[in-house]
Amino acid sequence: MARLLVLDVVGLTRRHLGPDTPHLAALASEGFAAPIEPVLPAVTCSVQATYLTGTLPREHGVVGNGWYYRERAEVALWKQARGLVQAPMVWDVARERDPSLTCAQLFWWFNMFADVAWSVTPRPAYLADGRKVPDVYADPPALRRRLVGRLGQFPLFQFWGPGAGIASTRWIADATVDVLQTERPRLTFAYLPHLDYDHQRYGPDDPRSVAAVTAVDAEAGRLIDAASFGKLAPSALTDDSIRVAEKGGLNDLPSTFVPGRNAFFLTLAAAYAVPRGIRELVIGTCETDFSGYPDCREAFVASMESSLSLAMGEGIRIHRPLMFLSKAETFALADRLGRLETVVRDTHTCYEGVRRELHAWGYGCGECPACRLRKKGFEEFEASRVKPAASAAL
Repeated sequence: MARLLVLDVVGLTRRHLGPDTPHLAALASEGFAAPIEPVLPAVTCSVQATYLTGTLPREHGVVGNGWYYRERAEVALWKQARGLVQAPMVWDVARERDPSLTCAQLFWWFNMFADVAWSVTPRPAYLADGRKVPDVYADPPALRRRLVGRLGQFPLFQFWGPGAGIASTRWIADATVDVLQTERPRLTFAYLPHLDYDHQRYGPDDPRSVAAVTAVDAEAGRLIDAASFGKLAPSALTDDSIRVAEKGGLNDLPSTFVPGRNAFFLTLAAAYAVPRGIRELVIGTCETDFSGYPDCREAFVASMESSLSLAMGEGIRIHRPLMFLSKAETFALADRLGRLETVVRDTHTCYEGVRRELHAWGYGCGECPACRLRKKGFEEFEASRVKPAASAAL
C-alpha cells in the first residue's frame, strides 16, 4: 500500500488554484481536486470531525466548537480529546482491513489520546507561576523532544486568532516533513492553519491575502514533494507498496536502491556550500560490506568530485572516510573517537524504518539486509576488542 498525505489548508478554495499556487494547482491538475459539500455548522470542530470520520454532525456528535456541561452550567471550548467524537476515525476503519497501517495526526483536531502512532497538536503549558507558555502535546513524548529540539518552540500565538501567520504553518510543515521522512507513516494528516485568518482580516482578494495564498502554497509544496518522491524514484524506501528484497530494483539491484539519491545529495550540498565559501564535502558511503548500490562506490564519488568541480568552477573535495572500512572497522573508529554510543543510538539504517527497540548494534528490525549487515559488523567489532586477562584473587 502506498503512503497517503491528507492536507487541510484552511481557507483554500478552487478559485485560488492558479498562478499564485503552482504546487497546489499542479496537484489538482493530477486529479486531486473534487468539490466538497460543507456540513452545518461549518465550524472547525464539526467540519474536522466529519472529515476524520466520514459521518455527519448528527452521527459523530460534534455540533459546534464548544461543549455545554449542564451540571456545571459551563461551556468548554476547543477541547481536543479523541473521545469527544462518537464515531470511528478513518484509520480505525482502515486498520480493520489492514492491521499494519500506521498513521500520523499532525495538528488536526481531536488529537489527544487518538489511537495513532504519532500525534502532535498545539497545547500550552501552564507554569507554577501562572505563566502560559507556547508548547505542543505529542505522543510518543520523545517526538515532542525531537521536534522542539530541531525546530524550536512552537509559535502557538501565531497559530490562531489575530496573531495568526506563516510562522505556525511553517513550523507544522517542518514537523510534518520530519515525521514523513523519519517515521514513514502510511497515512498522515497535516493541518496548515493561517490562511483563513488573512482572508477574514483583509478579504480574499486583498493583495495581503493573495501573498498569504502564495506563502502557504510554498509550504504545501514542500509537503507534496516530501510525500511524492517515490513517484520520481520508485524504491522500497520511498514506496511502501514495494517489498524490501535483495533483488528486484533497477538493473536487478536491491529493491531499496533509490536511483540518483547520492548524486542528488552531493549536488544539493555543493550548491549550498560553494556560495558560502565551503569547498569540502563529506559523505558516509562505503563499498566494503554494502548492498551493492553503484552510487556508494569510490568510482562514483570520485566522478562526482570532478563533475561538481567543473559545474561550480571551483575545486570541490568530497571526503569519504568510511569508503574502505568494513562495518566492524566503522564501529571501531567510532569507539576510538569516543562516539560509539552516538553511532549506536542516533544513526538509523533499517530499511523497514523500525525504531521501536534498541539493540546492542542500534535500532532496527534485525531482519532486513541493512540490519543484518549492521548487526554482523557490530558482532565482529565486539569480538575483536581486546579483553583483559582474568586474574585470580589470592
